[in-house]
Amino acid sequence: MHKVWLHRLLGWFGVALGAAIPVLGVSMAIVMAHFKMQTFHSTDEASGLMFSFLDMSDFSIPFALAVWWRKKPEVHRRLILVASCALTSAAFACFPPSVLPQGFFYVDLDVLILAGAIHDLIVKRHIHRVYLCALPLFALAQALVMHTCDWPYWMRIGNAILR
Repeated sequence: MHKVWLHRLLGWFGVALGAAIPVLGVSMAIVMAHFKMQTFHSTDEASGLMFSFLDMSDFSIPFALAVWWRKKPEVHRRLILVASCALTSAAFACFPPSVLPQGFFYVDLDVLILAGAIHDLIVKRHIHRVYLCALPLFALAQALVMHTCDWPYWMRIGNAILR
């Protein structure tokens, strides 16, 4: 509709909402870990915090960069897409293991970002640098979290956060 003024006006509401997401996400992760520990007597909730913290940083960093580069539409658009895709990992993690094997919820997030890169390749004949940076960094961070979430040092940090 070419109403850039409306997009920019509503965008400030989006900035406020996007700024609240990591604060609420981290708070809810800690509250839910406490709830699971008290209700279900779960003992491994500290390792799960790392996944929530990664999800919030996976959203926050591209979102903040999108706000920073809001005057560059090609970059802004792709960063908002990457940030939006990052929010889907929590939804994919809720799938039962019979539908989505344990630990594969990050693969689905990466496939969504890869779909954006493939779209660029088909339409623009090249992959935008946002995807070339975001996808490897996301995959590296996800592999790191999957590998280290049960390490004793993280368990001590996670338990300290939950106290």
